[in-house]
Amino acid sequence: MSVPSDVLLQLIVARPQARILSDLLLAHGSGLFFTVSFIRGHGQPDERLTAQEQVAGAQNKVRIEVELAAAGVDPLLQEIDARLSRGAVFFRVLPILRQGCIGGSVLPGADQAQD
Repeated sequence: MSVPSDVLLQLIVARPQARILSDLLLAHGSGLFFTVSFIRGHGQPDERLTAQEQVAGAQNKVRIEVELAAAGVDPLLQEIDARLSRGAVFFRVLPILRQGCIGGSVLPGADQAQD
């Protein structure tokens, strides 16, 4: 199986870290495309939750998704590690198998006349 050339790097962080991480990505020289979403994490063991999170049954987190070349993942993770002084950054790398835009002429065959 070949390695995809583009991947989606998901980063899950606490809300205070999200601004620092967003600023780092905005300042990145290669013009990375990324999105930021506020999420609620469920299923963590109680010892990882604050009292407020235990009552709510979830953690407030931020998910940042970065689209980039697979070869750029490790250097970016190293840069994040060097810049963030505390707190965990959970990550996963997902292959981008296919992408496009529905509703425009960017899908294969979309420029052909419809009967």
